[in-house]
Amino acid sequence: MNLIAVGEEPSPQVARFAGLDVPDLVAAGAVTVLPSDPGRAREKLSRWRDRWGISYVTANSGYAEPFSAIADHVRTSGAFAGG
Repeated sequence: MNLIAVGEEPSPQVARFAGLDVPDLVAAGAVTVLPSDPGRAREKLSRWRDRWGISYVTANSGYAEPFSAIADHVRTSGAFAGG
C-alpha cells in the first residue's frame, strides 16, 4: 500500500495530485491516509492486515518523520510479531 499522507494536515502537493486535500481524504475515509497518532495508526495497520492482507506500506518522503514514529511504535509494541 502506498500512502498518500500521514496525518490530517493540509498539503498543497496532495491537493494537486489527488484533487482533494488531506483533510478531505480523511473525512472521506480514504485508506491511503494513515493517522499521525502512532496508536491509532497501529490499529489501522492491523485492520488492513487482517482485512486485506496488507503487510507492506510505503510513504512519501515528505512524511518520513511521522511515519518513522509510527514504525517505531509498531515495532516496540510487538503488534506484528510472528505474523
